[in-house]
Amino acid sequence: MSIPIDTTSIHQDPLTGLGDHSKLISDLTAALVPGQSPTVLAVFEIVGSRDHRRVFGERANDELIVRCAEKFKSLIEPDGVCYRPRRDEFCALIPGRIEDVSATLFEVEAELRSDEEFSLVTACFGAAALPDEADDPTGLLMIADQRISMRIRGRELRERRHDTTRLTEPHLFESAERPSTDSQEPSLPPRS
Repeated sequence: MSIPIDTTSIHQDPLTGLGDHSKLISDLTAALVPGQSPTVLAVFEIVGSRDHRRVFGERANDELIVRCAEKFKSLIEPDGVCYRPRRDEFCALIPGRIEDVSATLFEVEAELRSDEEFSLVTACFGAAALPDEADDPTGLLMIADQRISMRIRGRELRERRHDTTRLTEPHLFESAERPSTDSQEPSLPPRS
């Protein structure tokens, strides 16, 4: 099972060497062509990176992002493909269904959160299933971003309650409504 990848125009993030935003959109578009195998889009947000950058400076933050990218790539590849479409975000396209790759997603999140040197930073992911949940890149990115927001809110509520038990996260697997999109150029949705 392979993900169709555009190898004719490789666009890389200059800091990490991972695919950039345009590469992600191109590969998502190719993966949505009818007849392709199920694939998961996973979006990992590096939460607290702005605070880290403000406290430790741009250079230290770049070093943190490079370390996170190396961990991310080591856990996703060779089965999946890695991207850094935004400053504080990593994405992956992974063959399979969400329920098949969920253990990997939680492992990646834990590894990205395990950098004890930088306790201001954590990670959170959201995932969307191709082609079931949306038929365009923007819709898939919106679903994954909504799930990140839901998980962050859930964490904040648990922290307020001082609840240290790991709760199941059924919304990770819930079917989201297919967002309506117009014929605009695919782009990452704005952060809320």
